Amino acid sequence: MGSDMEAADSRIHMIGHAHLDAVWLWPWTESYQEVRATLRSAVQLLSEDPAYVFTVEQVVFLDWLRESDPELFEEVRTYVSEGRISLAGGWWVEPDANLPALESFVRHGLYGQRFLEQHFGQLASVAFNVDSFGHSATLPQILAKQNIEAYCFLRPGPHESELDQSLFSWQGLDGTALMAYRIPHEYCSPGDDLRTHMEHATQAITPTATGDSMVFYGVGNHGGGPTRENLESIARLNRTGEFGQLVFATPRQFFDTVAASSTHLPTWSSELQHHAVGTYSTLSNFKKLHVQAENLLNIAERYSSIATRSLAWPYPHRELEAAWKLLLFNQFHDVLPGTSLESAHRDADRQLGAAFAHAQMIANRALQRVASKIDIPLDAGTQPIVVFNPHCTTVEGFVEIEFAFPSAEWTLRDSTGTRVPFQYIQAEATINEAVDSRGLSRRRIGFRATVPGLGYAVYSVEAADHKALAHERPPSADLPAQVTLGTEPPQRLVGHIAEKHASLTNGIIEIEIDSATGWISEFVNLRSGHRLRVPSDRAHTVVTRDTSDTWGHGVRSYVAPGASFTVNSVTVVENGPLRAAVRVDSSFGSSRMSETFRLTAGSDHLQVDVILDWREPLSVLKLRVPLGVSSRSARYQLQYGYIERPADSREYPGQRWVTTMGRAGGRDVVTSVITDAKYGYDCTEGEIGITALRSPAFAWHDPRELDPTERYSFQDQGLHSFTYAVHVALEDDHGRRAGAIARELGMPLDARLESFHKGPLALRAGYLDCSSEGHETPVEITTVKIAEESERDLIIRTVNNFPSPAESVLSGPLIGGNRHSVNLSPFEVDTLRITADSHSITQVDLLEKSHDAGSRDRGQR
Repeated sequence: MGSDMEAADSRIHMIGHAHLDAVWLWPWTESYQEVRATLRSAVQLLSEDPAYVFTVEQVVFLDWLRESDPELFEEVRTYVSEGRISLAGGWWVEPDANLPALESFVRHGLYGQRFLEQHFGQLASVAFNVDSFGHSATLPQILAKQNIEAYCFLRPGPHESELDQSLFSWQGLDGTALMAYRIPHEYCSPGDDLRTHMEHATQAITPTATGDSMVFYGVGNHGGGPTRENLESIARLNRTGEFGQLVFATPRQFFDTVAASSTHLPTWSSELQHHAVGTYSTLSNFKKLHVQAENLLNIAERYSSIATRSLAWPYPHRELEAAWKLLLFNQFHDVLPGTSLESAHRDADRQLGAAFAHAQMIANRALQRVASKIDIPLDAGTQPIVVFNPHCTTVEGFVEIEFAFPSAEWTLRDSTGTRVPFQYIQAEATINEAVDSRGLSRRRIGFRATVPGLGYAVYSVEAADHKALAHERPPSADLPAQVTLGTEPPQRLVGHIAEKHASLTNGIIEIEIDSATGWISEFVNLRSGHRLRVPSDRAHTVVTRDTSDTWGHGVRSYVAPGASFTVNSVTVVENGPLRAAVRVDSSFGSSRMSETFRLTAGSDHLQVDVILDWREPLSVLKLRVPLGVSSRSARYQLQYGYIERPADSREYPGQRWVTTMGRAGGRDVVTSVITDAKYGYDCTEGEIGITALRSPAFAWHDPRELDPTERYSFQDQGLHSFTYAVHVALEDDHGRRAGAIARELGMPLDARLESFHKGPLALRAGYLDCSSEGHETPVEITTVKIAEESERDLIIRTVNNFPSPAESVLSGPLIGGNRHSVNLSPFEVDTLRITADSHSITQVDLLEKSHDAGSRDRGQR
């Protein structure tokens, strides 16, 4: 304890709890049983000592207890009502606090707090993420809008951060502040005498003006909680007075004491990092499935909302909640970060796959319901295609669809009968074109579709005379095609192989790929004429030896000298009229990689699709994006908004994009790298690096060393696929364009075959649009769903991802055909509720409660 505070003047609030890892060095089924054992022990001690209080912090455990031991659950409810058991946390589990998306953090609180309110009549007001490996700067606003007023955590520790206070005001990205407390020493303790634990803890506590602090105790990680020996030890230490006054307390009581004193707290206005940076990049395929499940649940809710509000289709509340809870459970801080047993991760794969499958079925059901009501007149010799847009803005994007149709040449038209250019591309099915005696041919086509916000557009394929449509056939590799799209000038899509390089151009950007390195040697913005020349000595692929444990304990950076993949071949694989592509095949050791560089007509960015067969244990693969731009800092996308960090080679967590602002060729250049499912990045003097893969042994914790005589399983061995994109601009838009590219990568347009039928819906419709007077809107709609406990009231979540105020207008049938102005403060998250009858709009918090709902019980004092 601080030297200027005497022990006799101090009061330590002793927080008895049982940290239980839902999954770690044991499966979830073992934790399920341990919940009963831990809470049975807590109830027994509560019955023996009337002064003792106990804190429960993960809602899923209470749900498990309700399922498996309803009698014990009722005893817990009784102690909660008496103020003897404190409900903290308020989230479904203690998740990783860097990697989940905004809506996942929202749902942790929505489902967690609703459970507490339903079964205990109160909400938690103190958040617990005591074992997470870092904490995003977006959390204070999210938590404050979930009835949370204070935050407890352990990491980063004093040796990992410049933060030097135990108790402080944590100010988030938007300015929202919470009281926060860094737990001294550890969040759990031995099960016997607490003297040593108290010595370590009090040495780590910084003084407060009131002399109050908290020490957490109780056997943890595998549950257990405080023991009789712990309670007896506290009584003995209290009699000696050597640590001041020790009182059984709850976190809420501690924070209330601080608040009542009107003490000025020091402010920390940033994220809380860094610990275990290796966890950003472990289990690549699992993290990709996680992102896909997050996106698909969001999509399922949007389309289900259309079916419910417009077609009186019952909203699948229970199905969606069950799928969300599977996803949330597998965001636990030892699951999503990849630090559990291999067998436990196999369970997680299956559970996350189930969440994905349920979301897919729900989304498909809603889409089919909408499609079945479109009025598509019978037109023999044609095949209708419905393209759905999950975004709340009009999207023009490249879509692909594969199907069987008469083997003559095809033509494609939109709902007005206007011919739409398309391109034959390699089919997923590897079969002869003739499918059956009807003369059908199975092909895959790609085309650019324009679809209104949260809506659909019908296109139609028809057979046509071969000669009449010869100009729509794919051009040969040495004959570039020209195509006009809307108001765009003619685009030339060229894929070309020369002796030492390959080149791609679409009339907007042009890239040259060095056949020796497999990476870009020149990137040209044809509109501005600006040319980026990449130094030939900058590596794109870097493989380094990584002997750190699963967490990456002690690691600050994965930037180090290493070896590169060897380029084996460079091939033009697509060549217009709408998309051109060059594939680079390379190898390293026993690993093989294909990177397909793609440009589409009208696109302002390069897309790279990666297929990687990785066979290198104890190694890290960095995909670097050298473009010859120098910068001292980089912006990393967060759950909303972004944070600026130094370009210091350190490993940082991010969501879908990283942007640098620097100089090249005497001009300011903004470079963005966007990924579909990666979380670990660095920026080194303006050069962005993606941590593509990391392959430590499973559940390996230092200081244990690997024994060469034993067999270990190493992570991420095998096949991987992912996508990244590169965007270069001359003006700083604070990540707006990068964010749009990321959203379309994660939630692309969805093309479906449809049949002929009558119906009340038009061939083209949009249900919700977020616009800004003809300009690209700065407001993002992140969620569209039906409100909890409602059959038709709509919830719309809006976000301002930028550091200046944002305005936009919502319109469309989902809000009764009305127009509603949205005005958001910098980095603000706002939630709207639209009633089903009058379409009136009110602001609600992240628990979907009105802002003036002041009667909520915050929980025990």
